[in-house]
Amino acid sequence: MKYTKDGKIYDLPILLEVEKEENGVVTKIKRYTTDKALILSAGYTEYVAPKQPLSVLIEQSDDAINAVTDMKILNEFEYKDERFYLTTENQINFGNMYIIRDVLQYPTTIKTQEGFLELKNAEEVSDFYMQAVAFVKSCIEEGWQNKAEAAKKITEDYNNGI
Repeated sequence: MKYTKDGKIYDLPILLEVEKEENGVVTKIKRYTTDKALILSAGYTEYVAPKQPLSVLIEQSDDAINAVTDMKILNEFEYKDERFYLTTENQINFGNMYIIRDVLQYPTTIKTQEGFLELKNAEEVSDFYMQAVAFVKSCIEEGWQNKAEAAKKITEDYNNGI
């Protein structure tokens, strides 16, 4: 819990000057307290954090989902029981390999996450590339779906004051 006074925000415990009576003598002392009633009676109010705009909340959610989607694309593509890193550079290289598949010398070797894989002919290059493209497309579509669902939930919660 946080409190405000004079435009400042205070974390607990709060240092207050309180009066203490002992043997008929009133003394002012300073002490730290977490007692809500005492804090409020000293002129503090409960701090309520400003609500972020809905667009910011959705943008933050989209950024997080994009990061998950990017990591999935980068690390999780499999072909013939081998995993491949689908970095942007590798995607371009695999696309170029697909374009020139009919003039390549076979077998041709591509790097996997753990080693290498030989592609024996143009059909295997085509199959590999088409599966990679389908995988990326599927990841992106899943990300879009996740973002739509998250935005709907965030909007509902926002409008319900959650």
